[in-house]
Amino acid sequence: MNQPFYEGKIILKDSTVYIGKINVNQPFENKMITILNIDNNYTPIDNALIKEVHLEHTENKNLTETKFINLNSDERLYRLIYQNESLVTVYDSSNKLLDDLLVGRIIIKENNTLIDTWNFWSSGPKKDLINYINERDFTNFKQRNFKSLNDLFAKL
Repeated sequence: MNQPFYEGKIILKDSTVYIGKINVNQPFENKMITILNIDNNYTPIDNALIKEVHLEHTENKNLTETKFINLNSDERLYRLIYQNESLVTVYDSSNKLLDDLLVGRIIIKENNTLIDTWNFWSSGPKKDLINYINERDFTNFKQRNFKSLNDLFAKL
């Protein structure tokens, strides 16, 4: 396990809910699992069985939540990083708590369609997201046009 456990809950696809300390997206025997720790009893749960995971953590004395969702059949739980009222949702493939960084593959859900923005030739996930916006809106934004992720998300 390469990351700490956080308090939270796991919601399975059959609506079963588990509450305890959780560690998401751990590779195990050619699949991805999430580990649940309840009273020092560690239980591996196959990610294919999970609907979503909510991790709670305190940041600057405020309780915040990072949500991970099972989007498709690739066994990874994707971190929810942005959601707006116009039904655009952005996920990345990070295993970490929500922060100001985009990590790995970016998946956008728009009009109930999943769009994978990953491009081997781009300079990273932020650029993949900018390329998506440029293609969708016929614009020509560069990374330097966005001082923060919030500036970038405002264009979605």
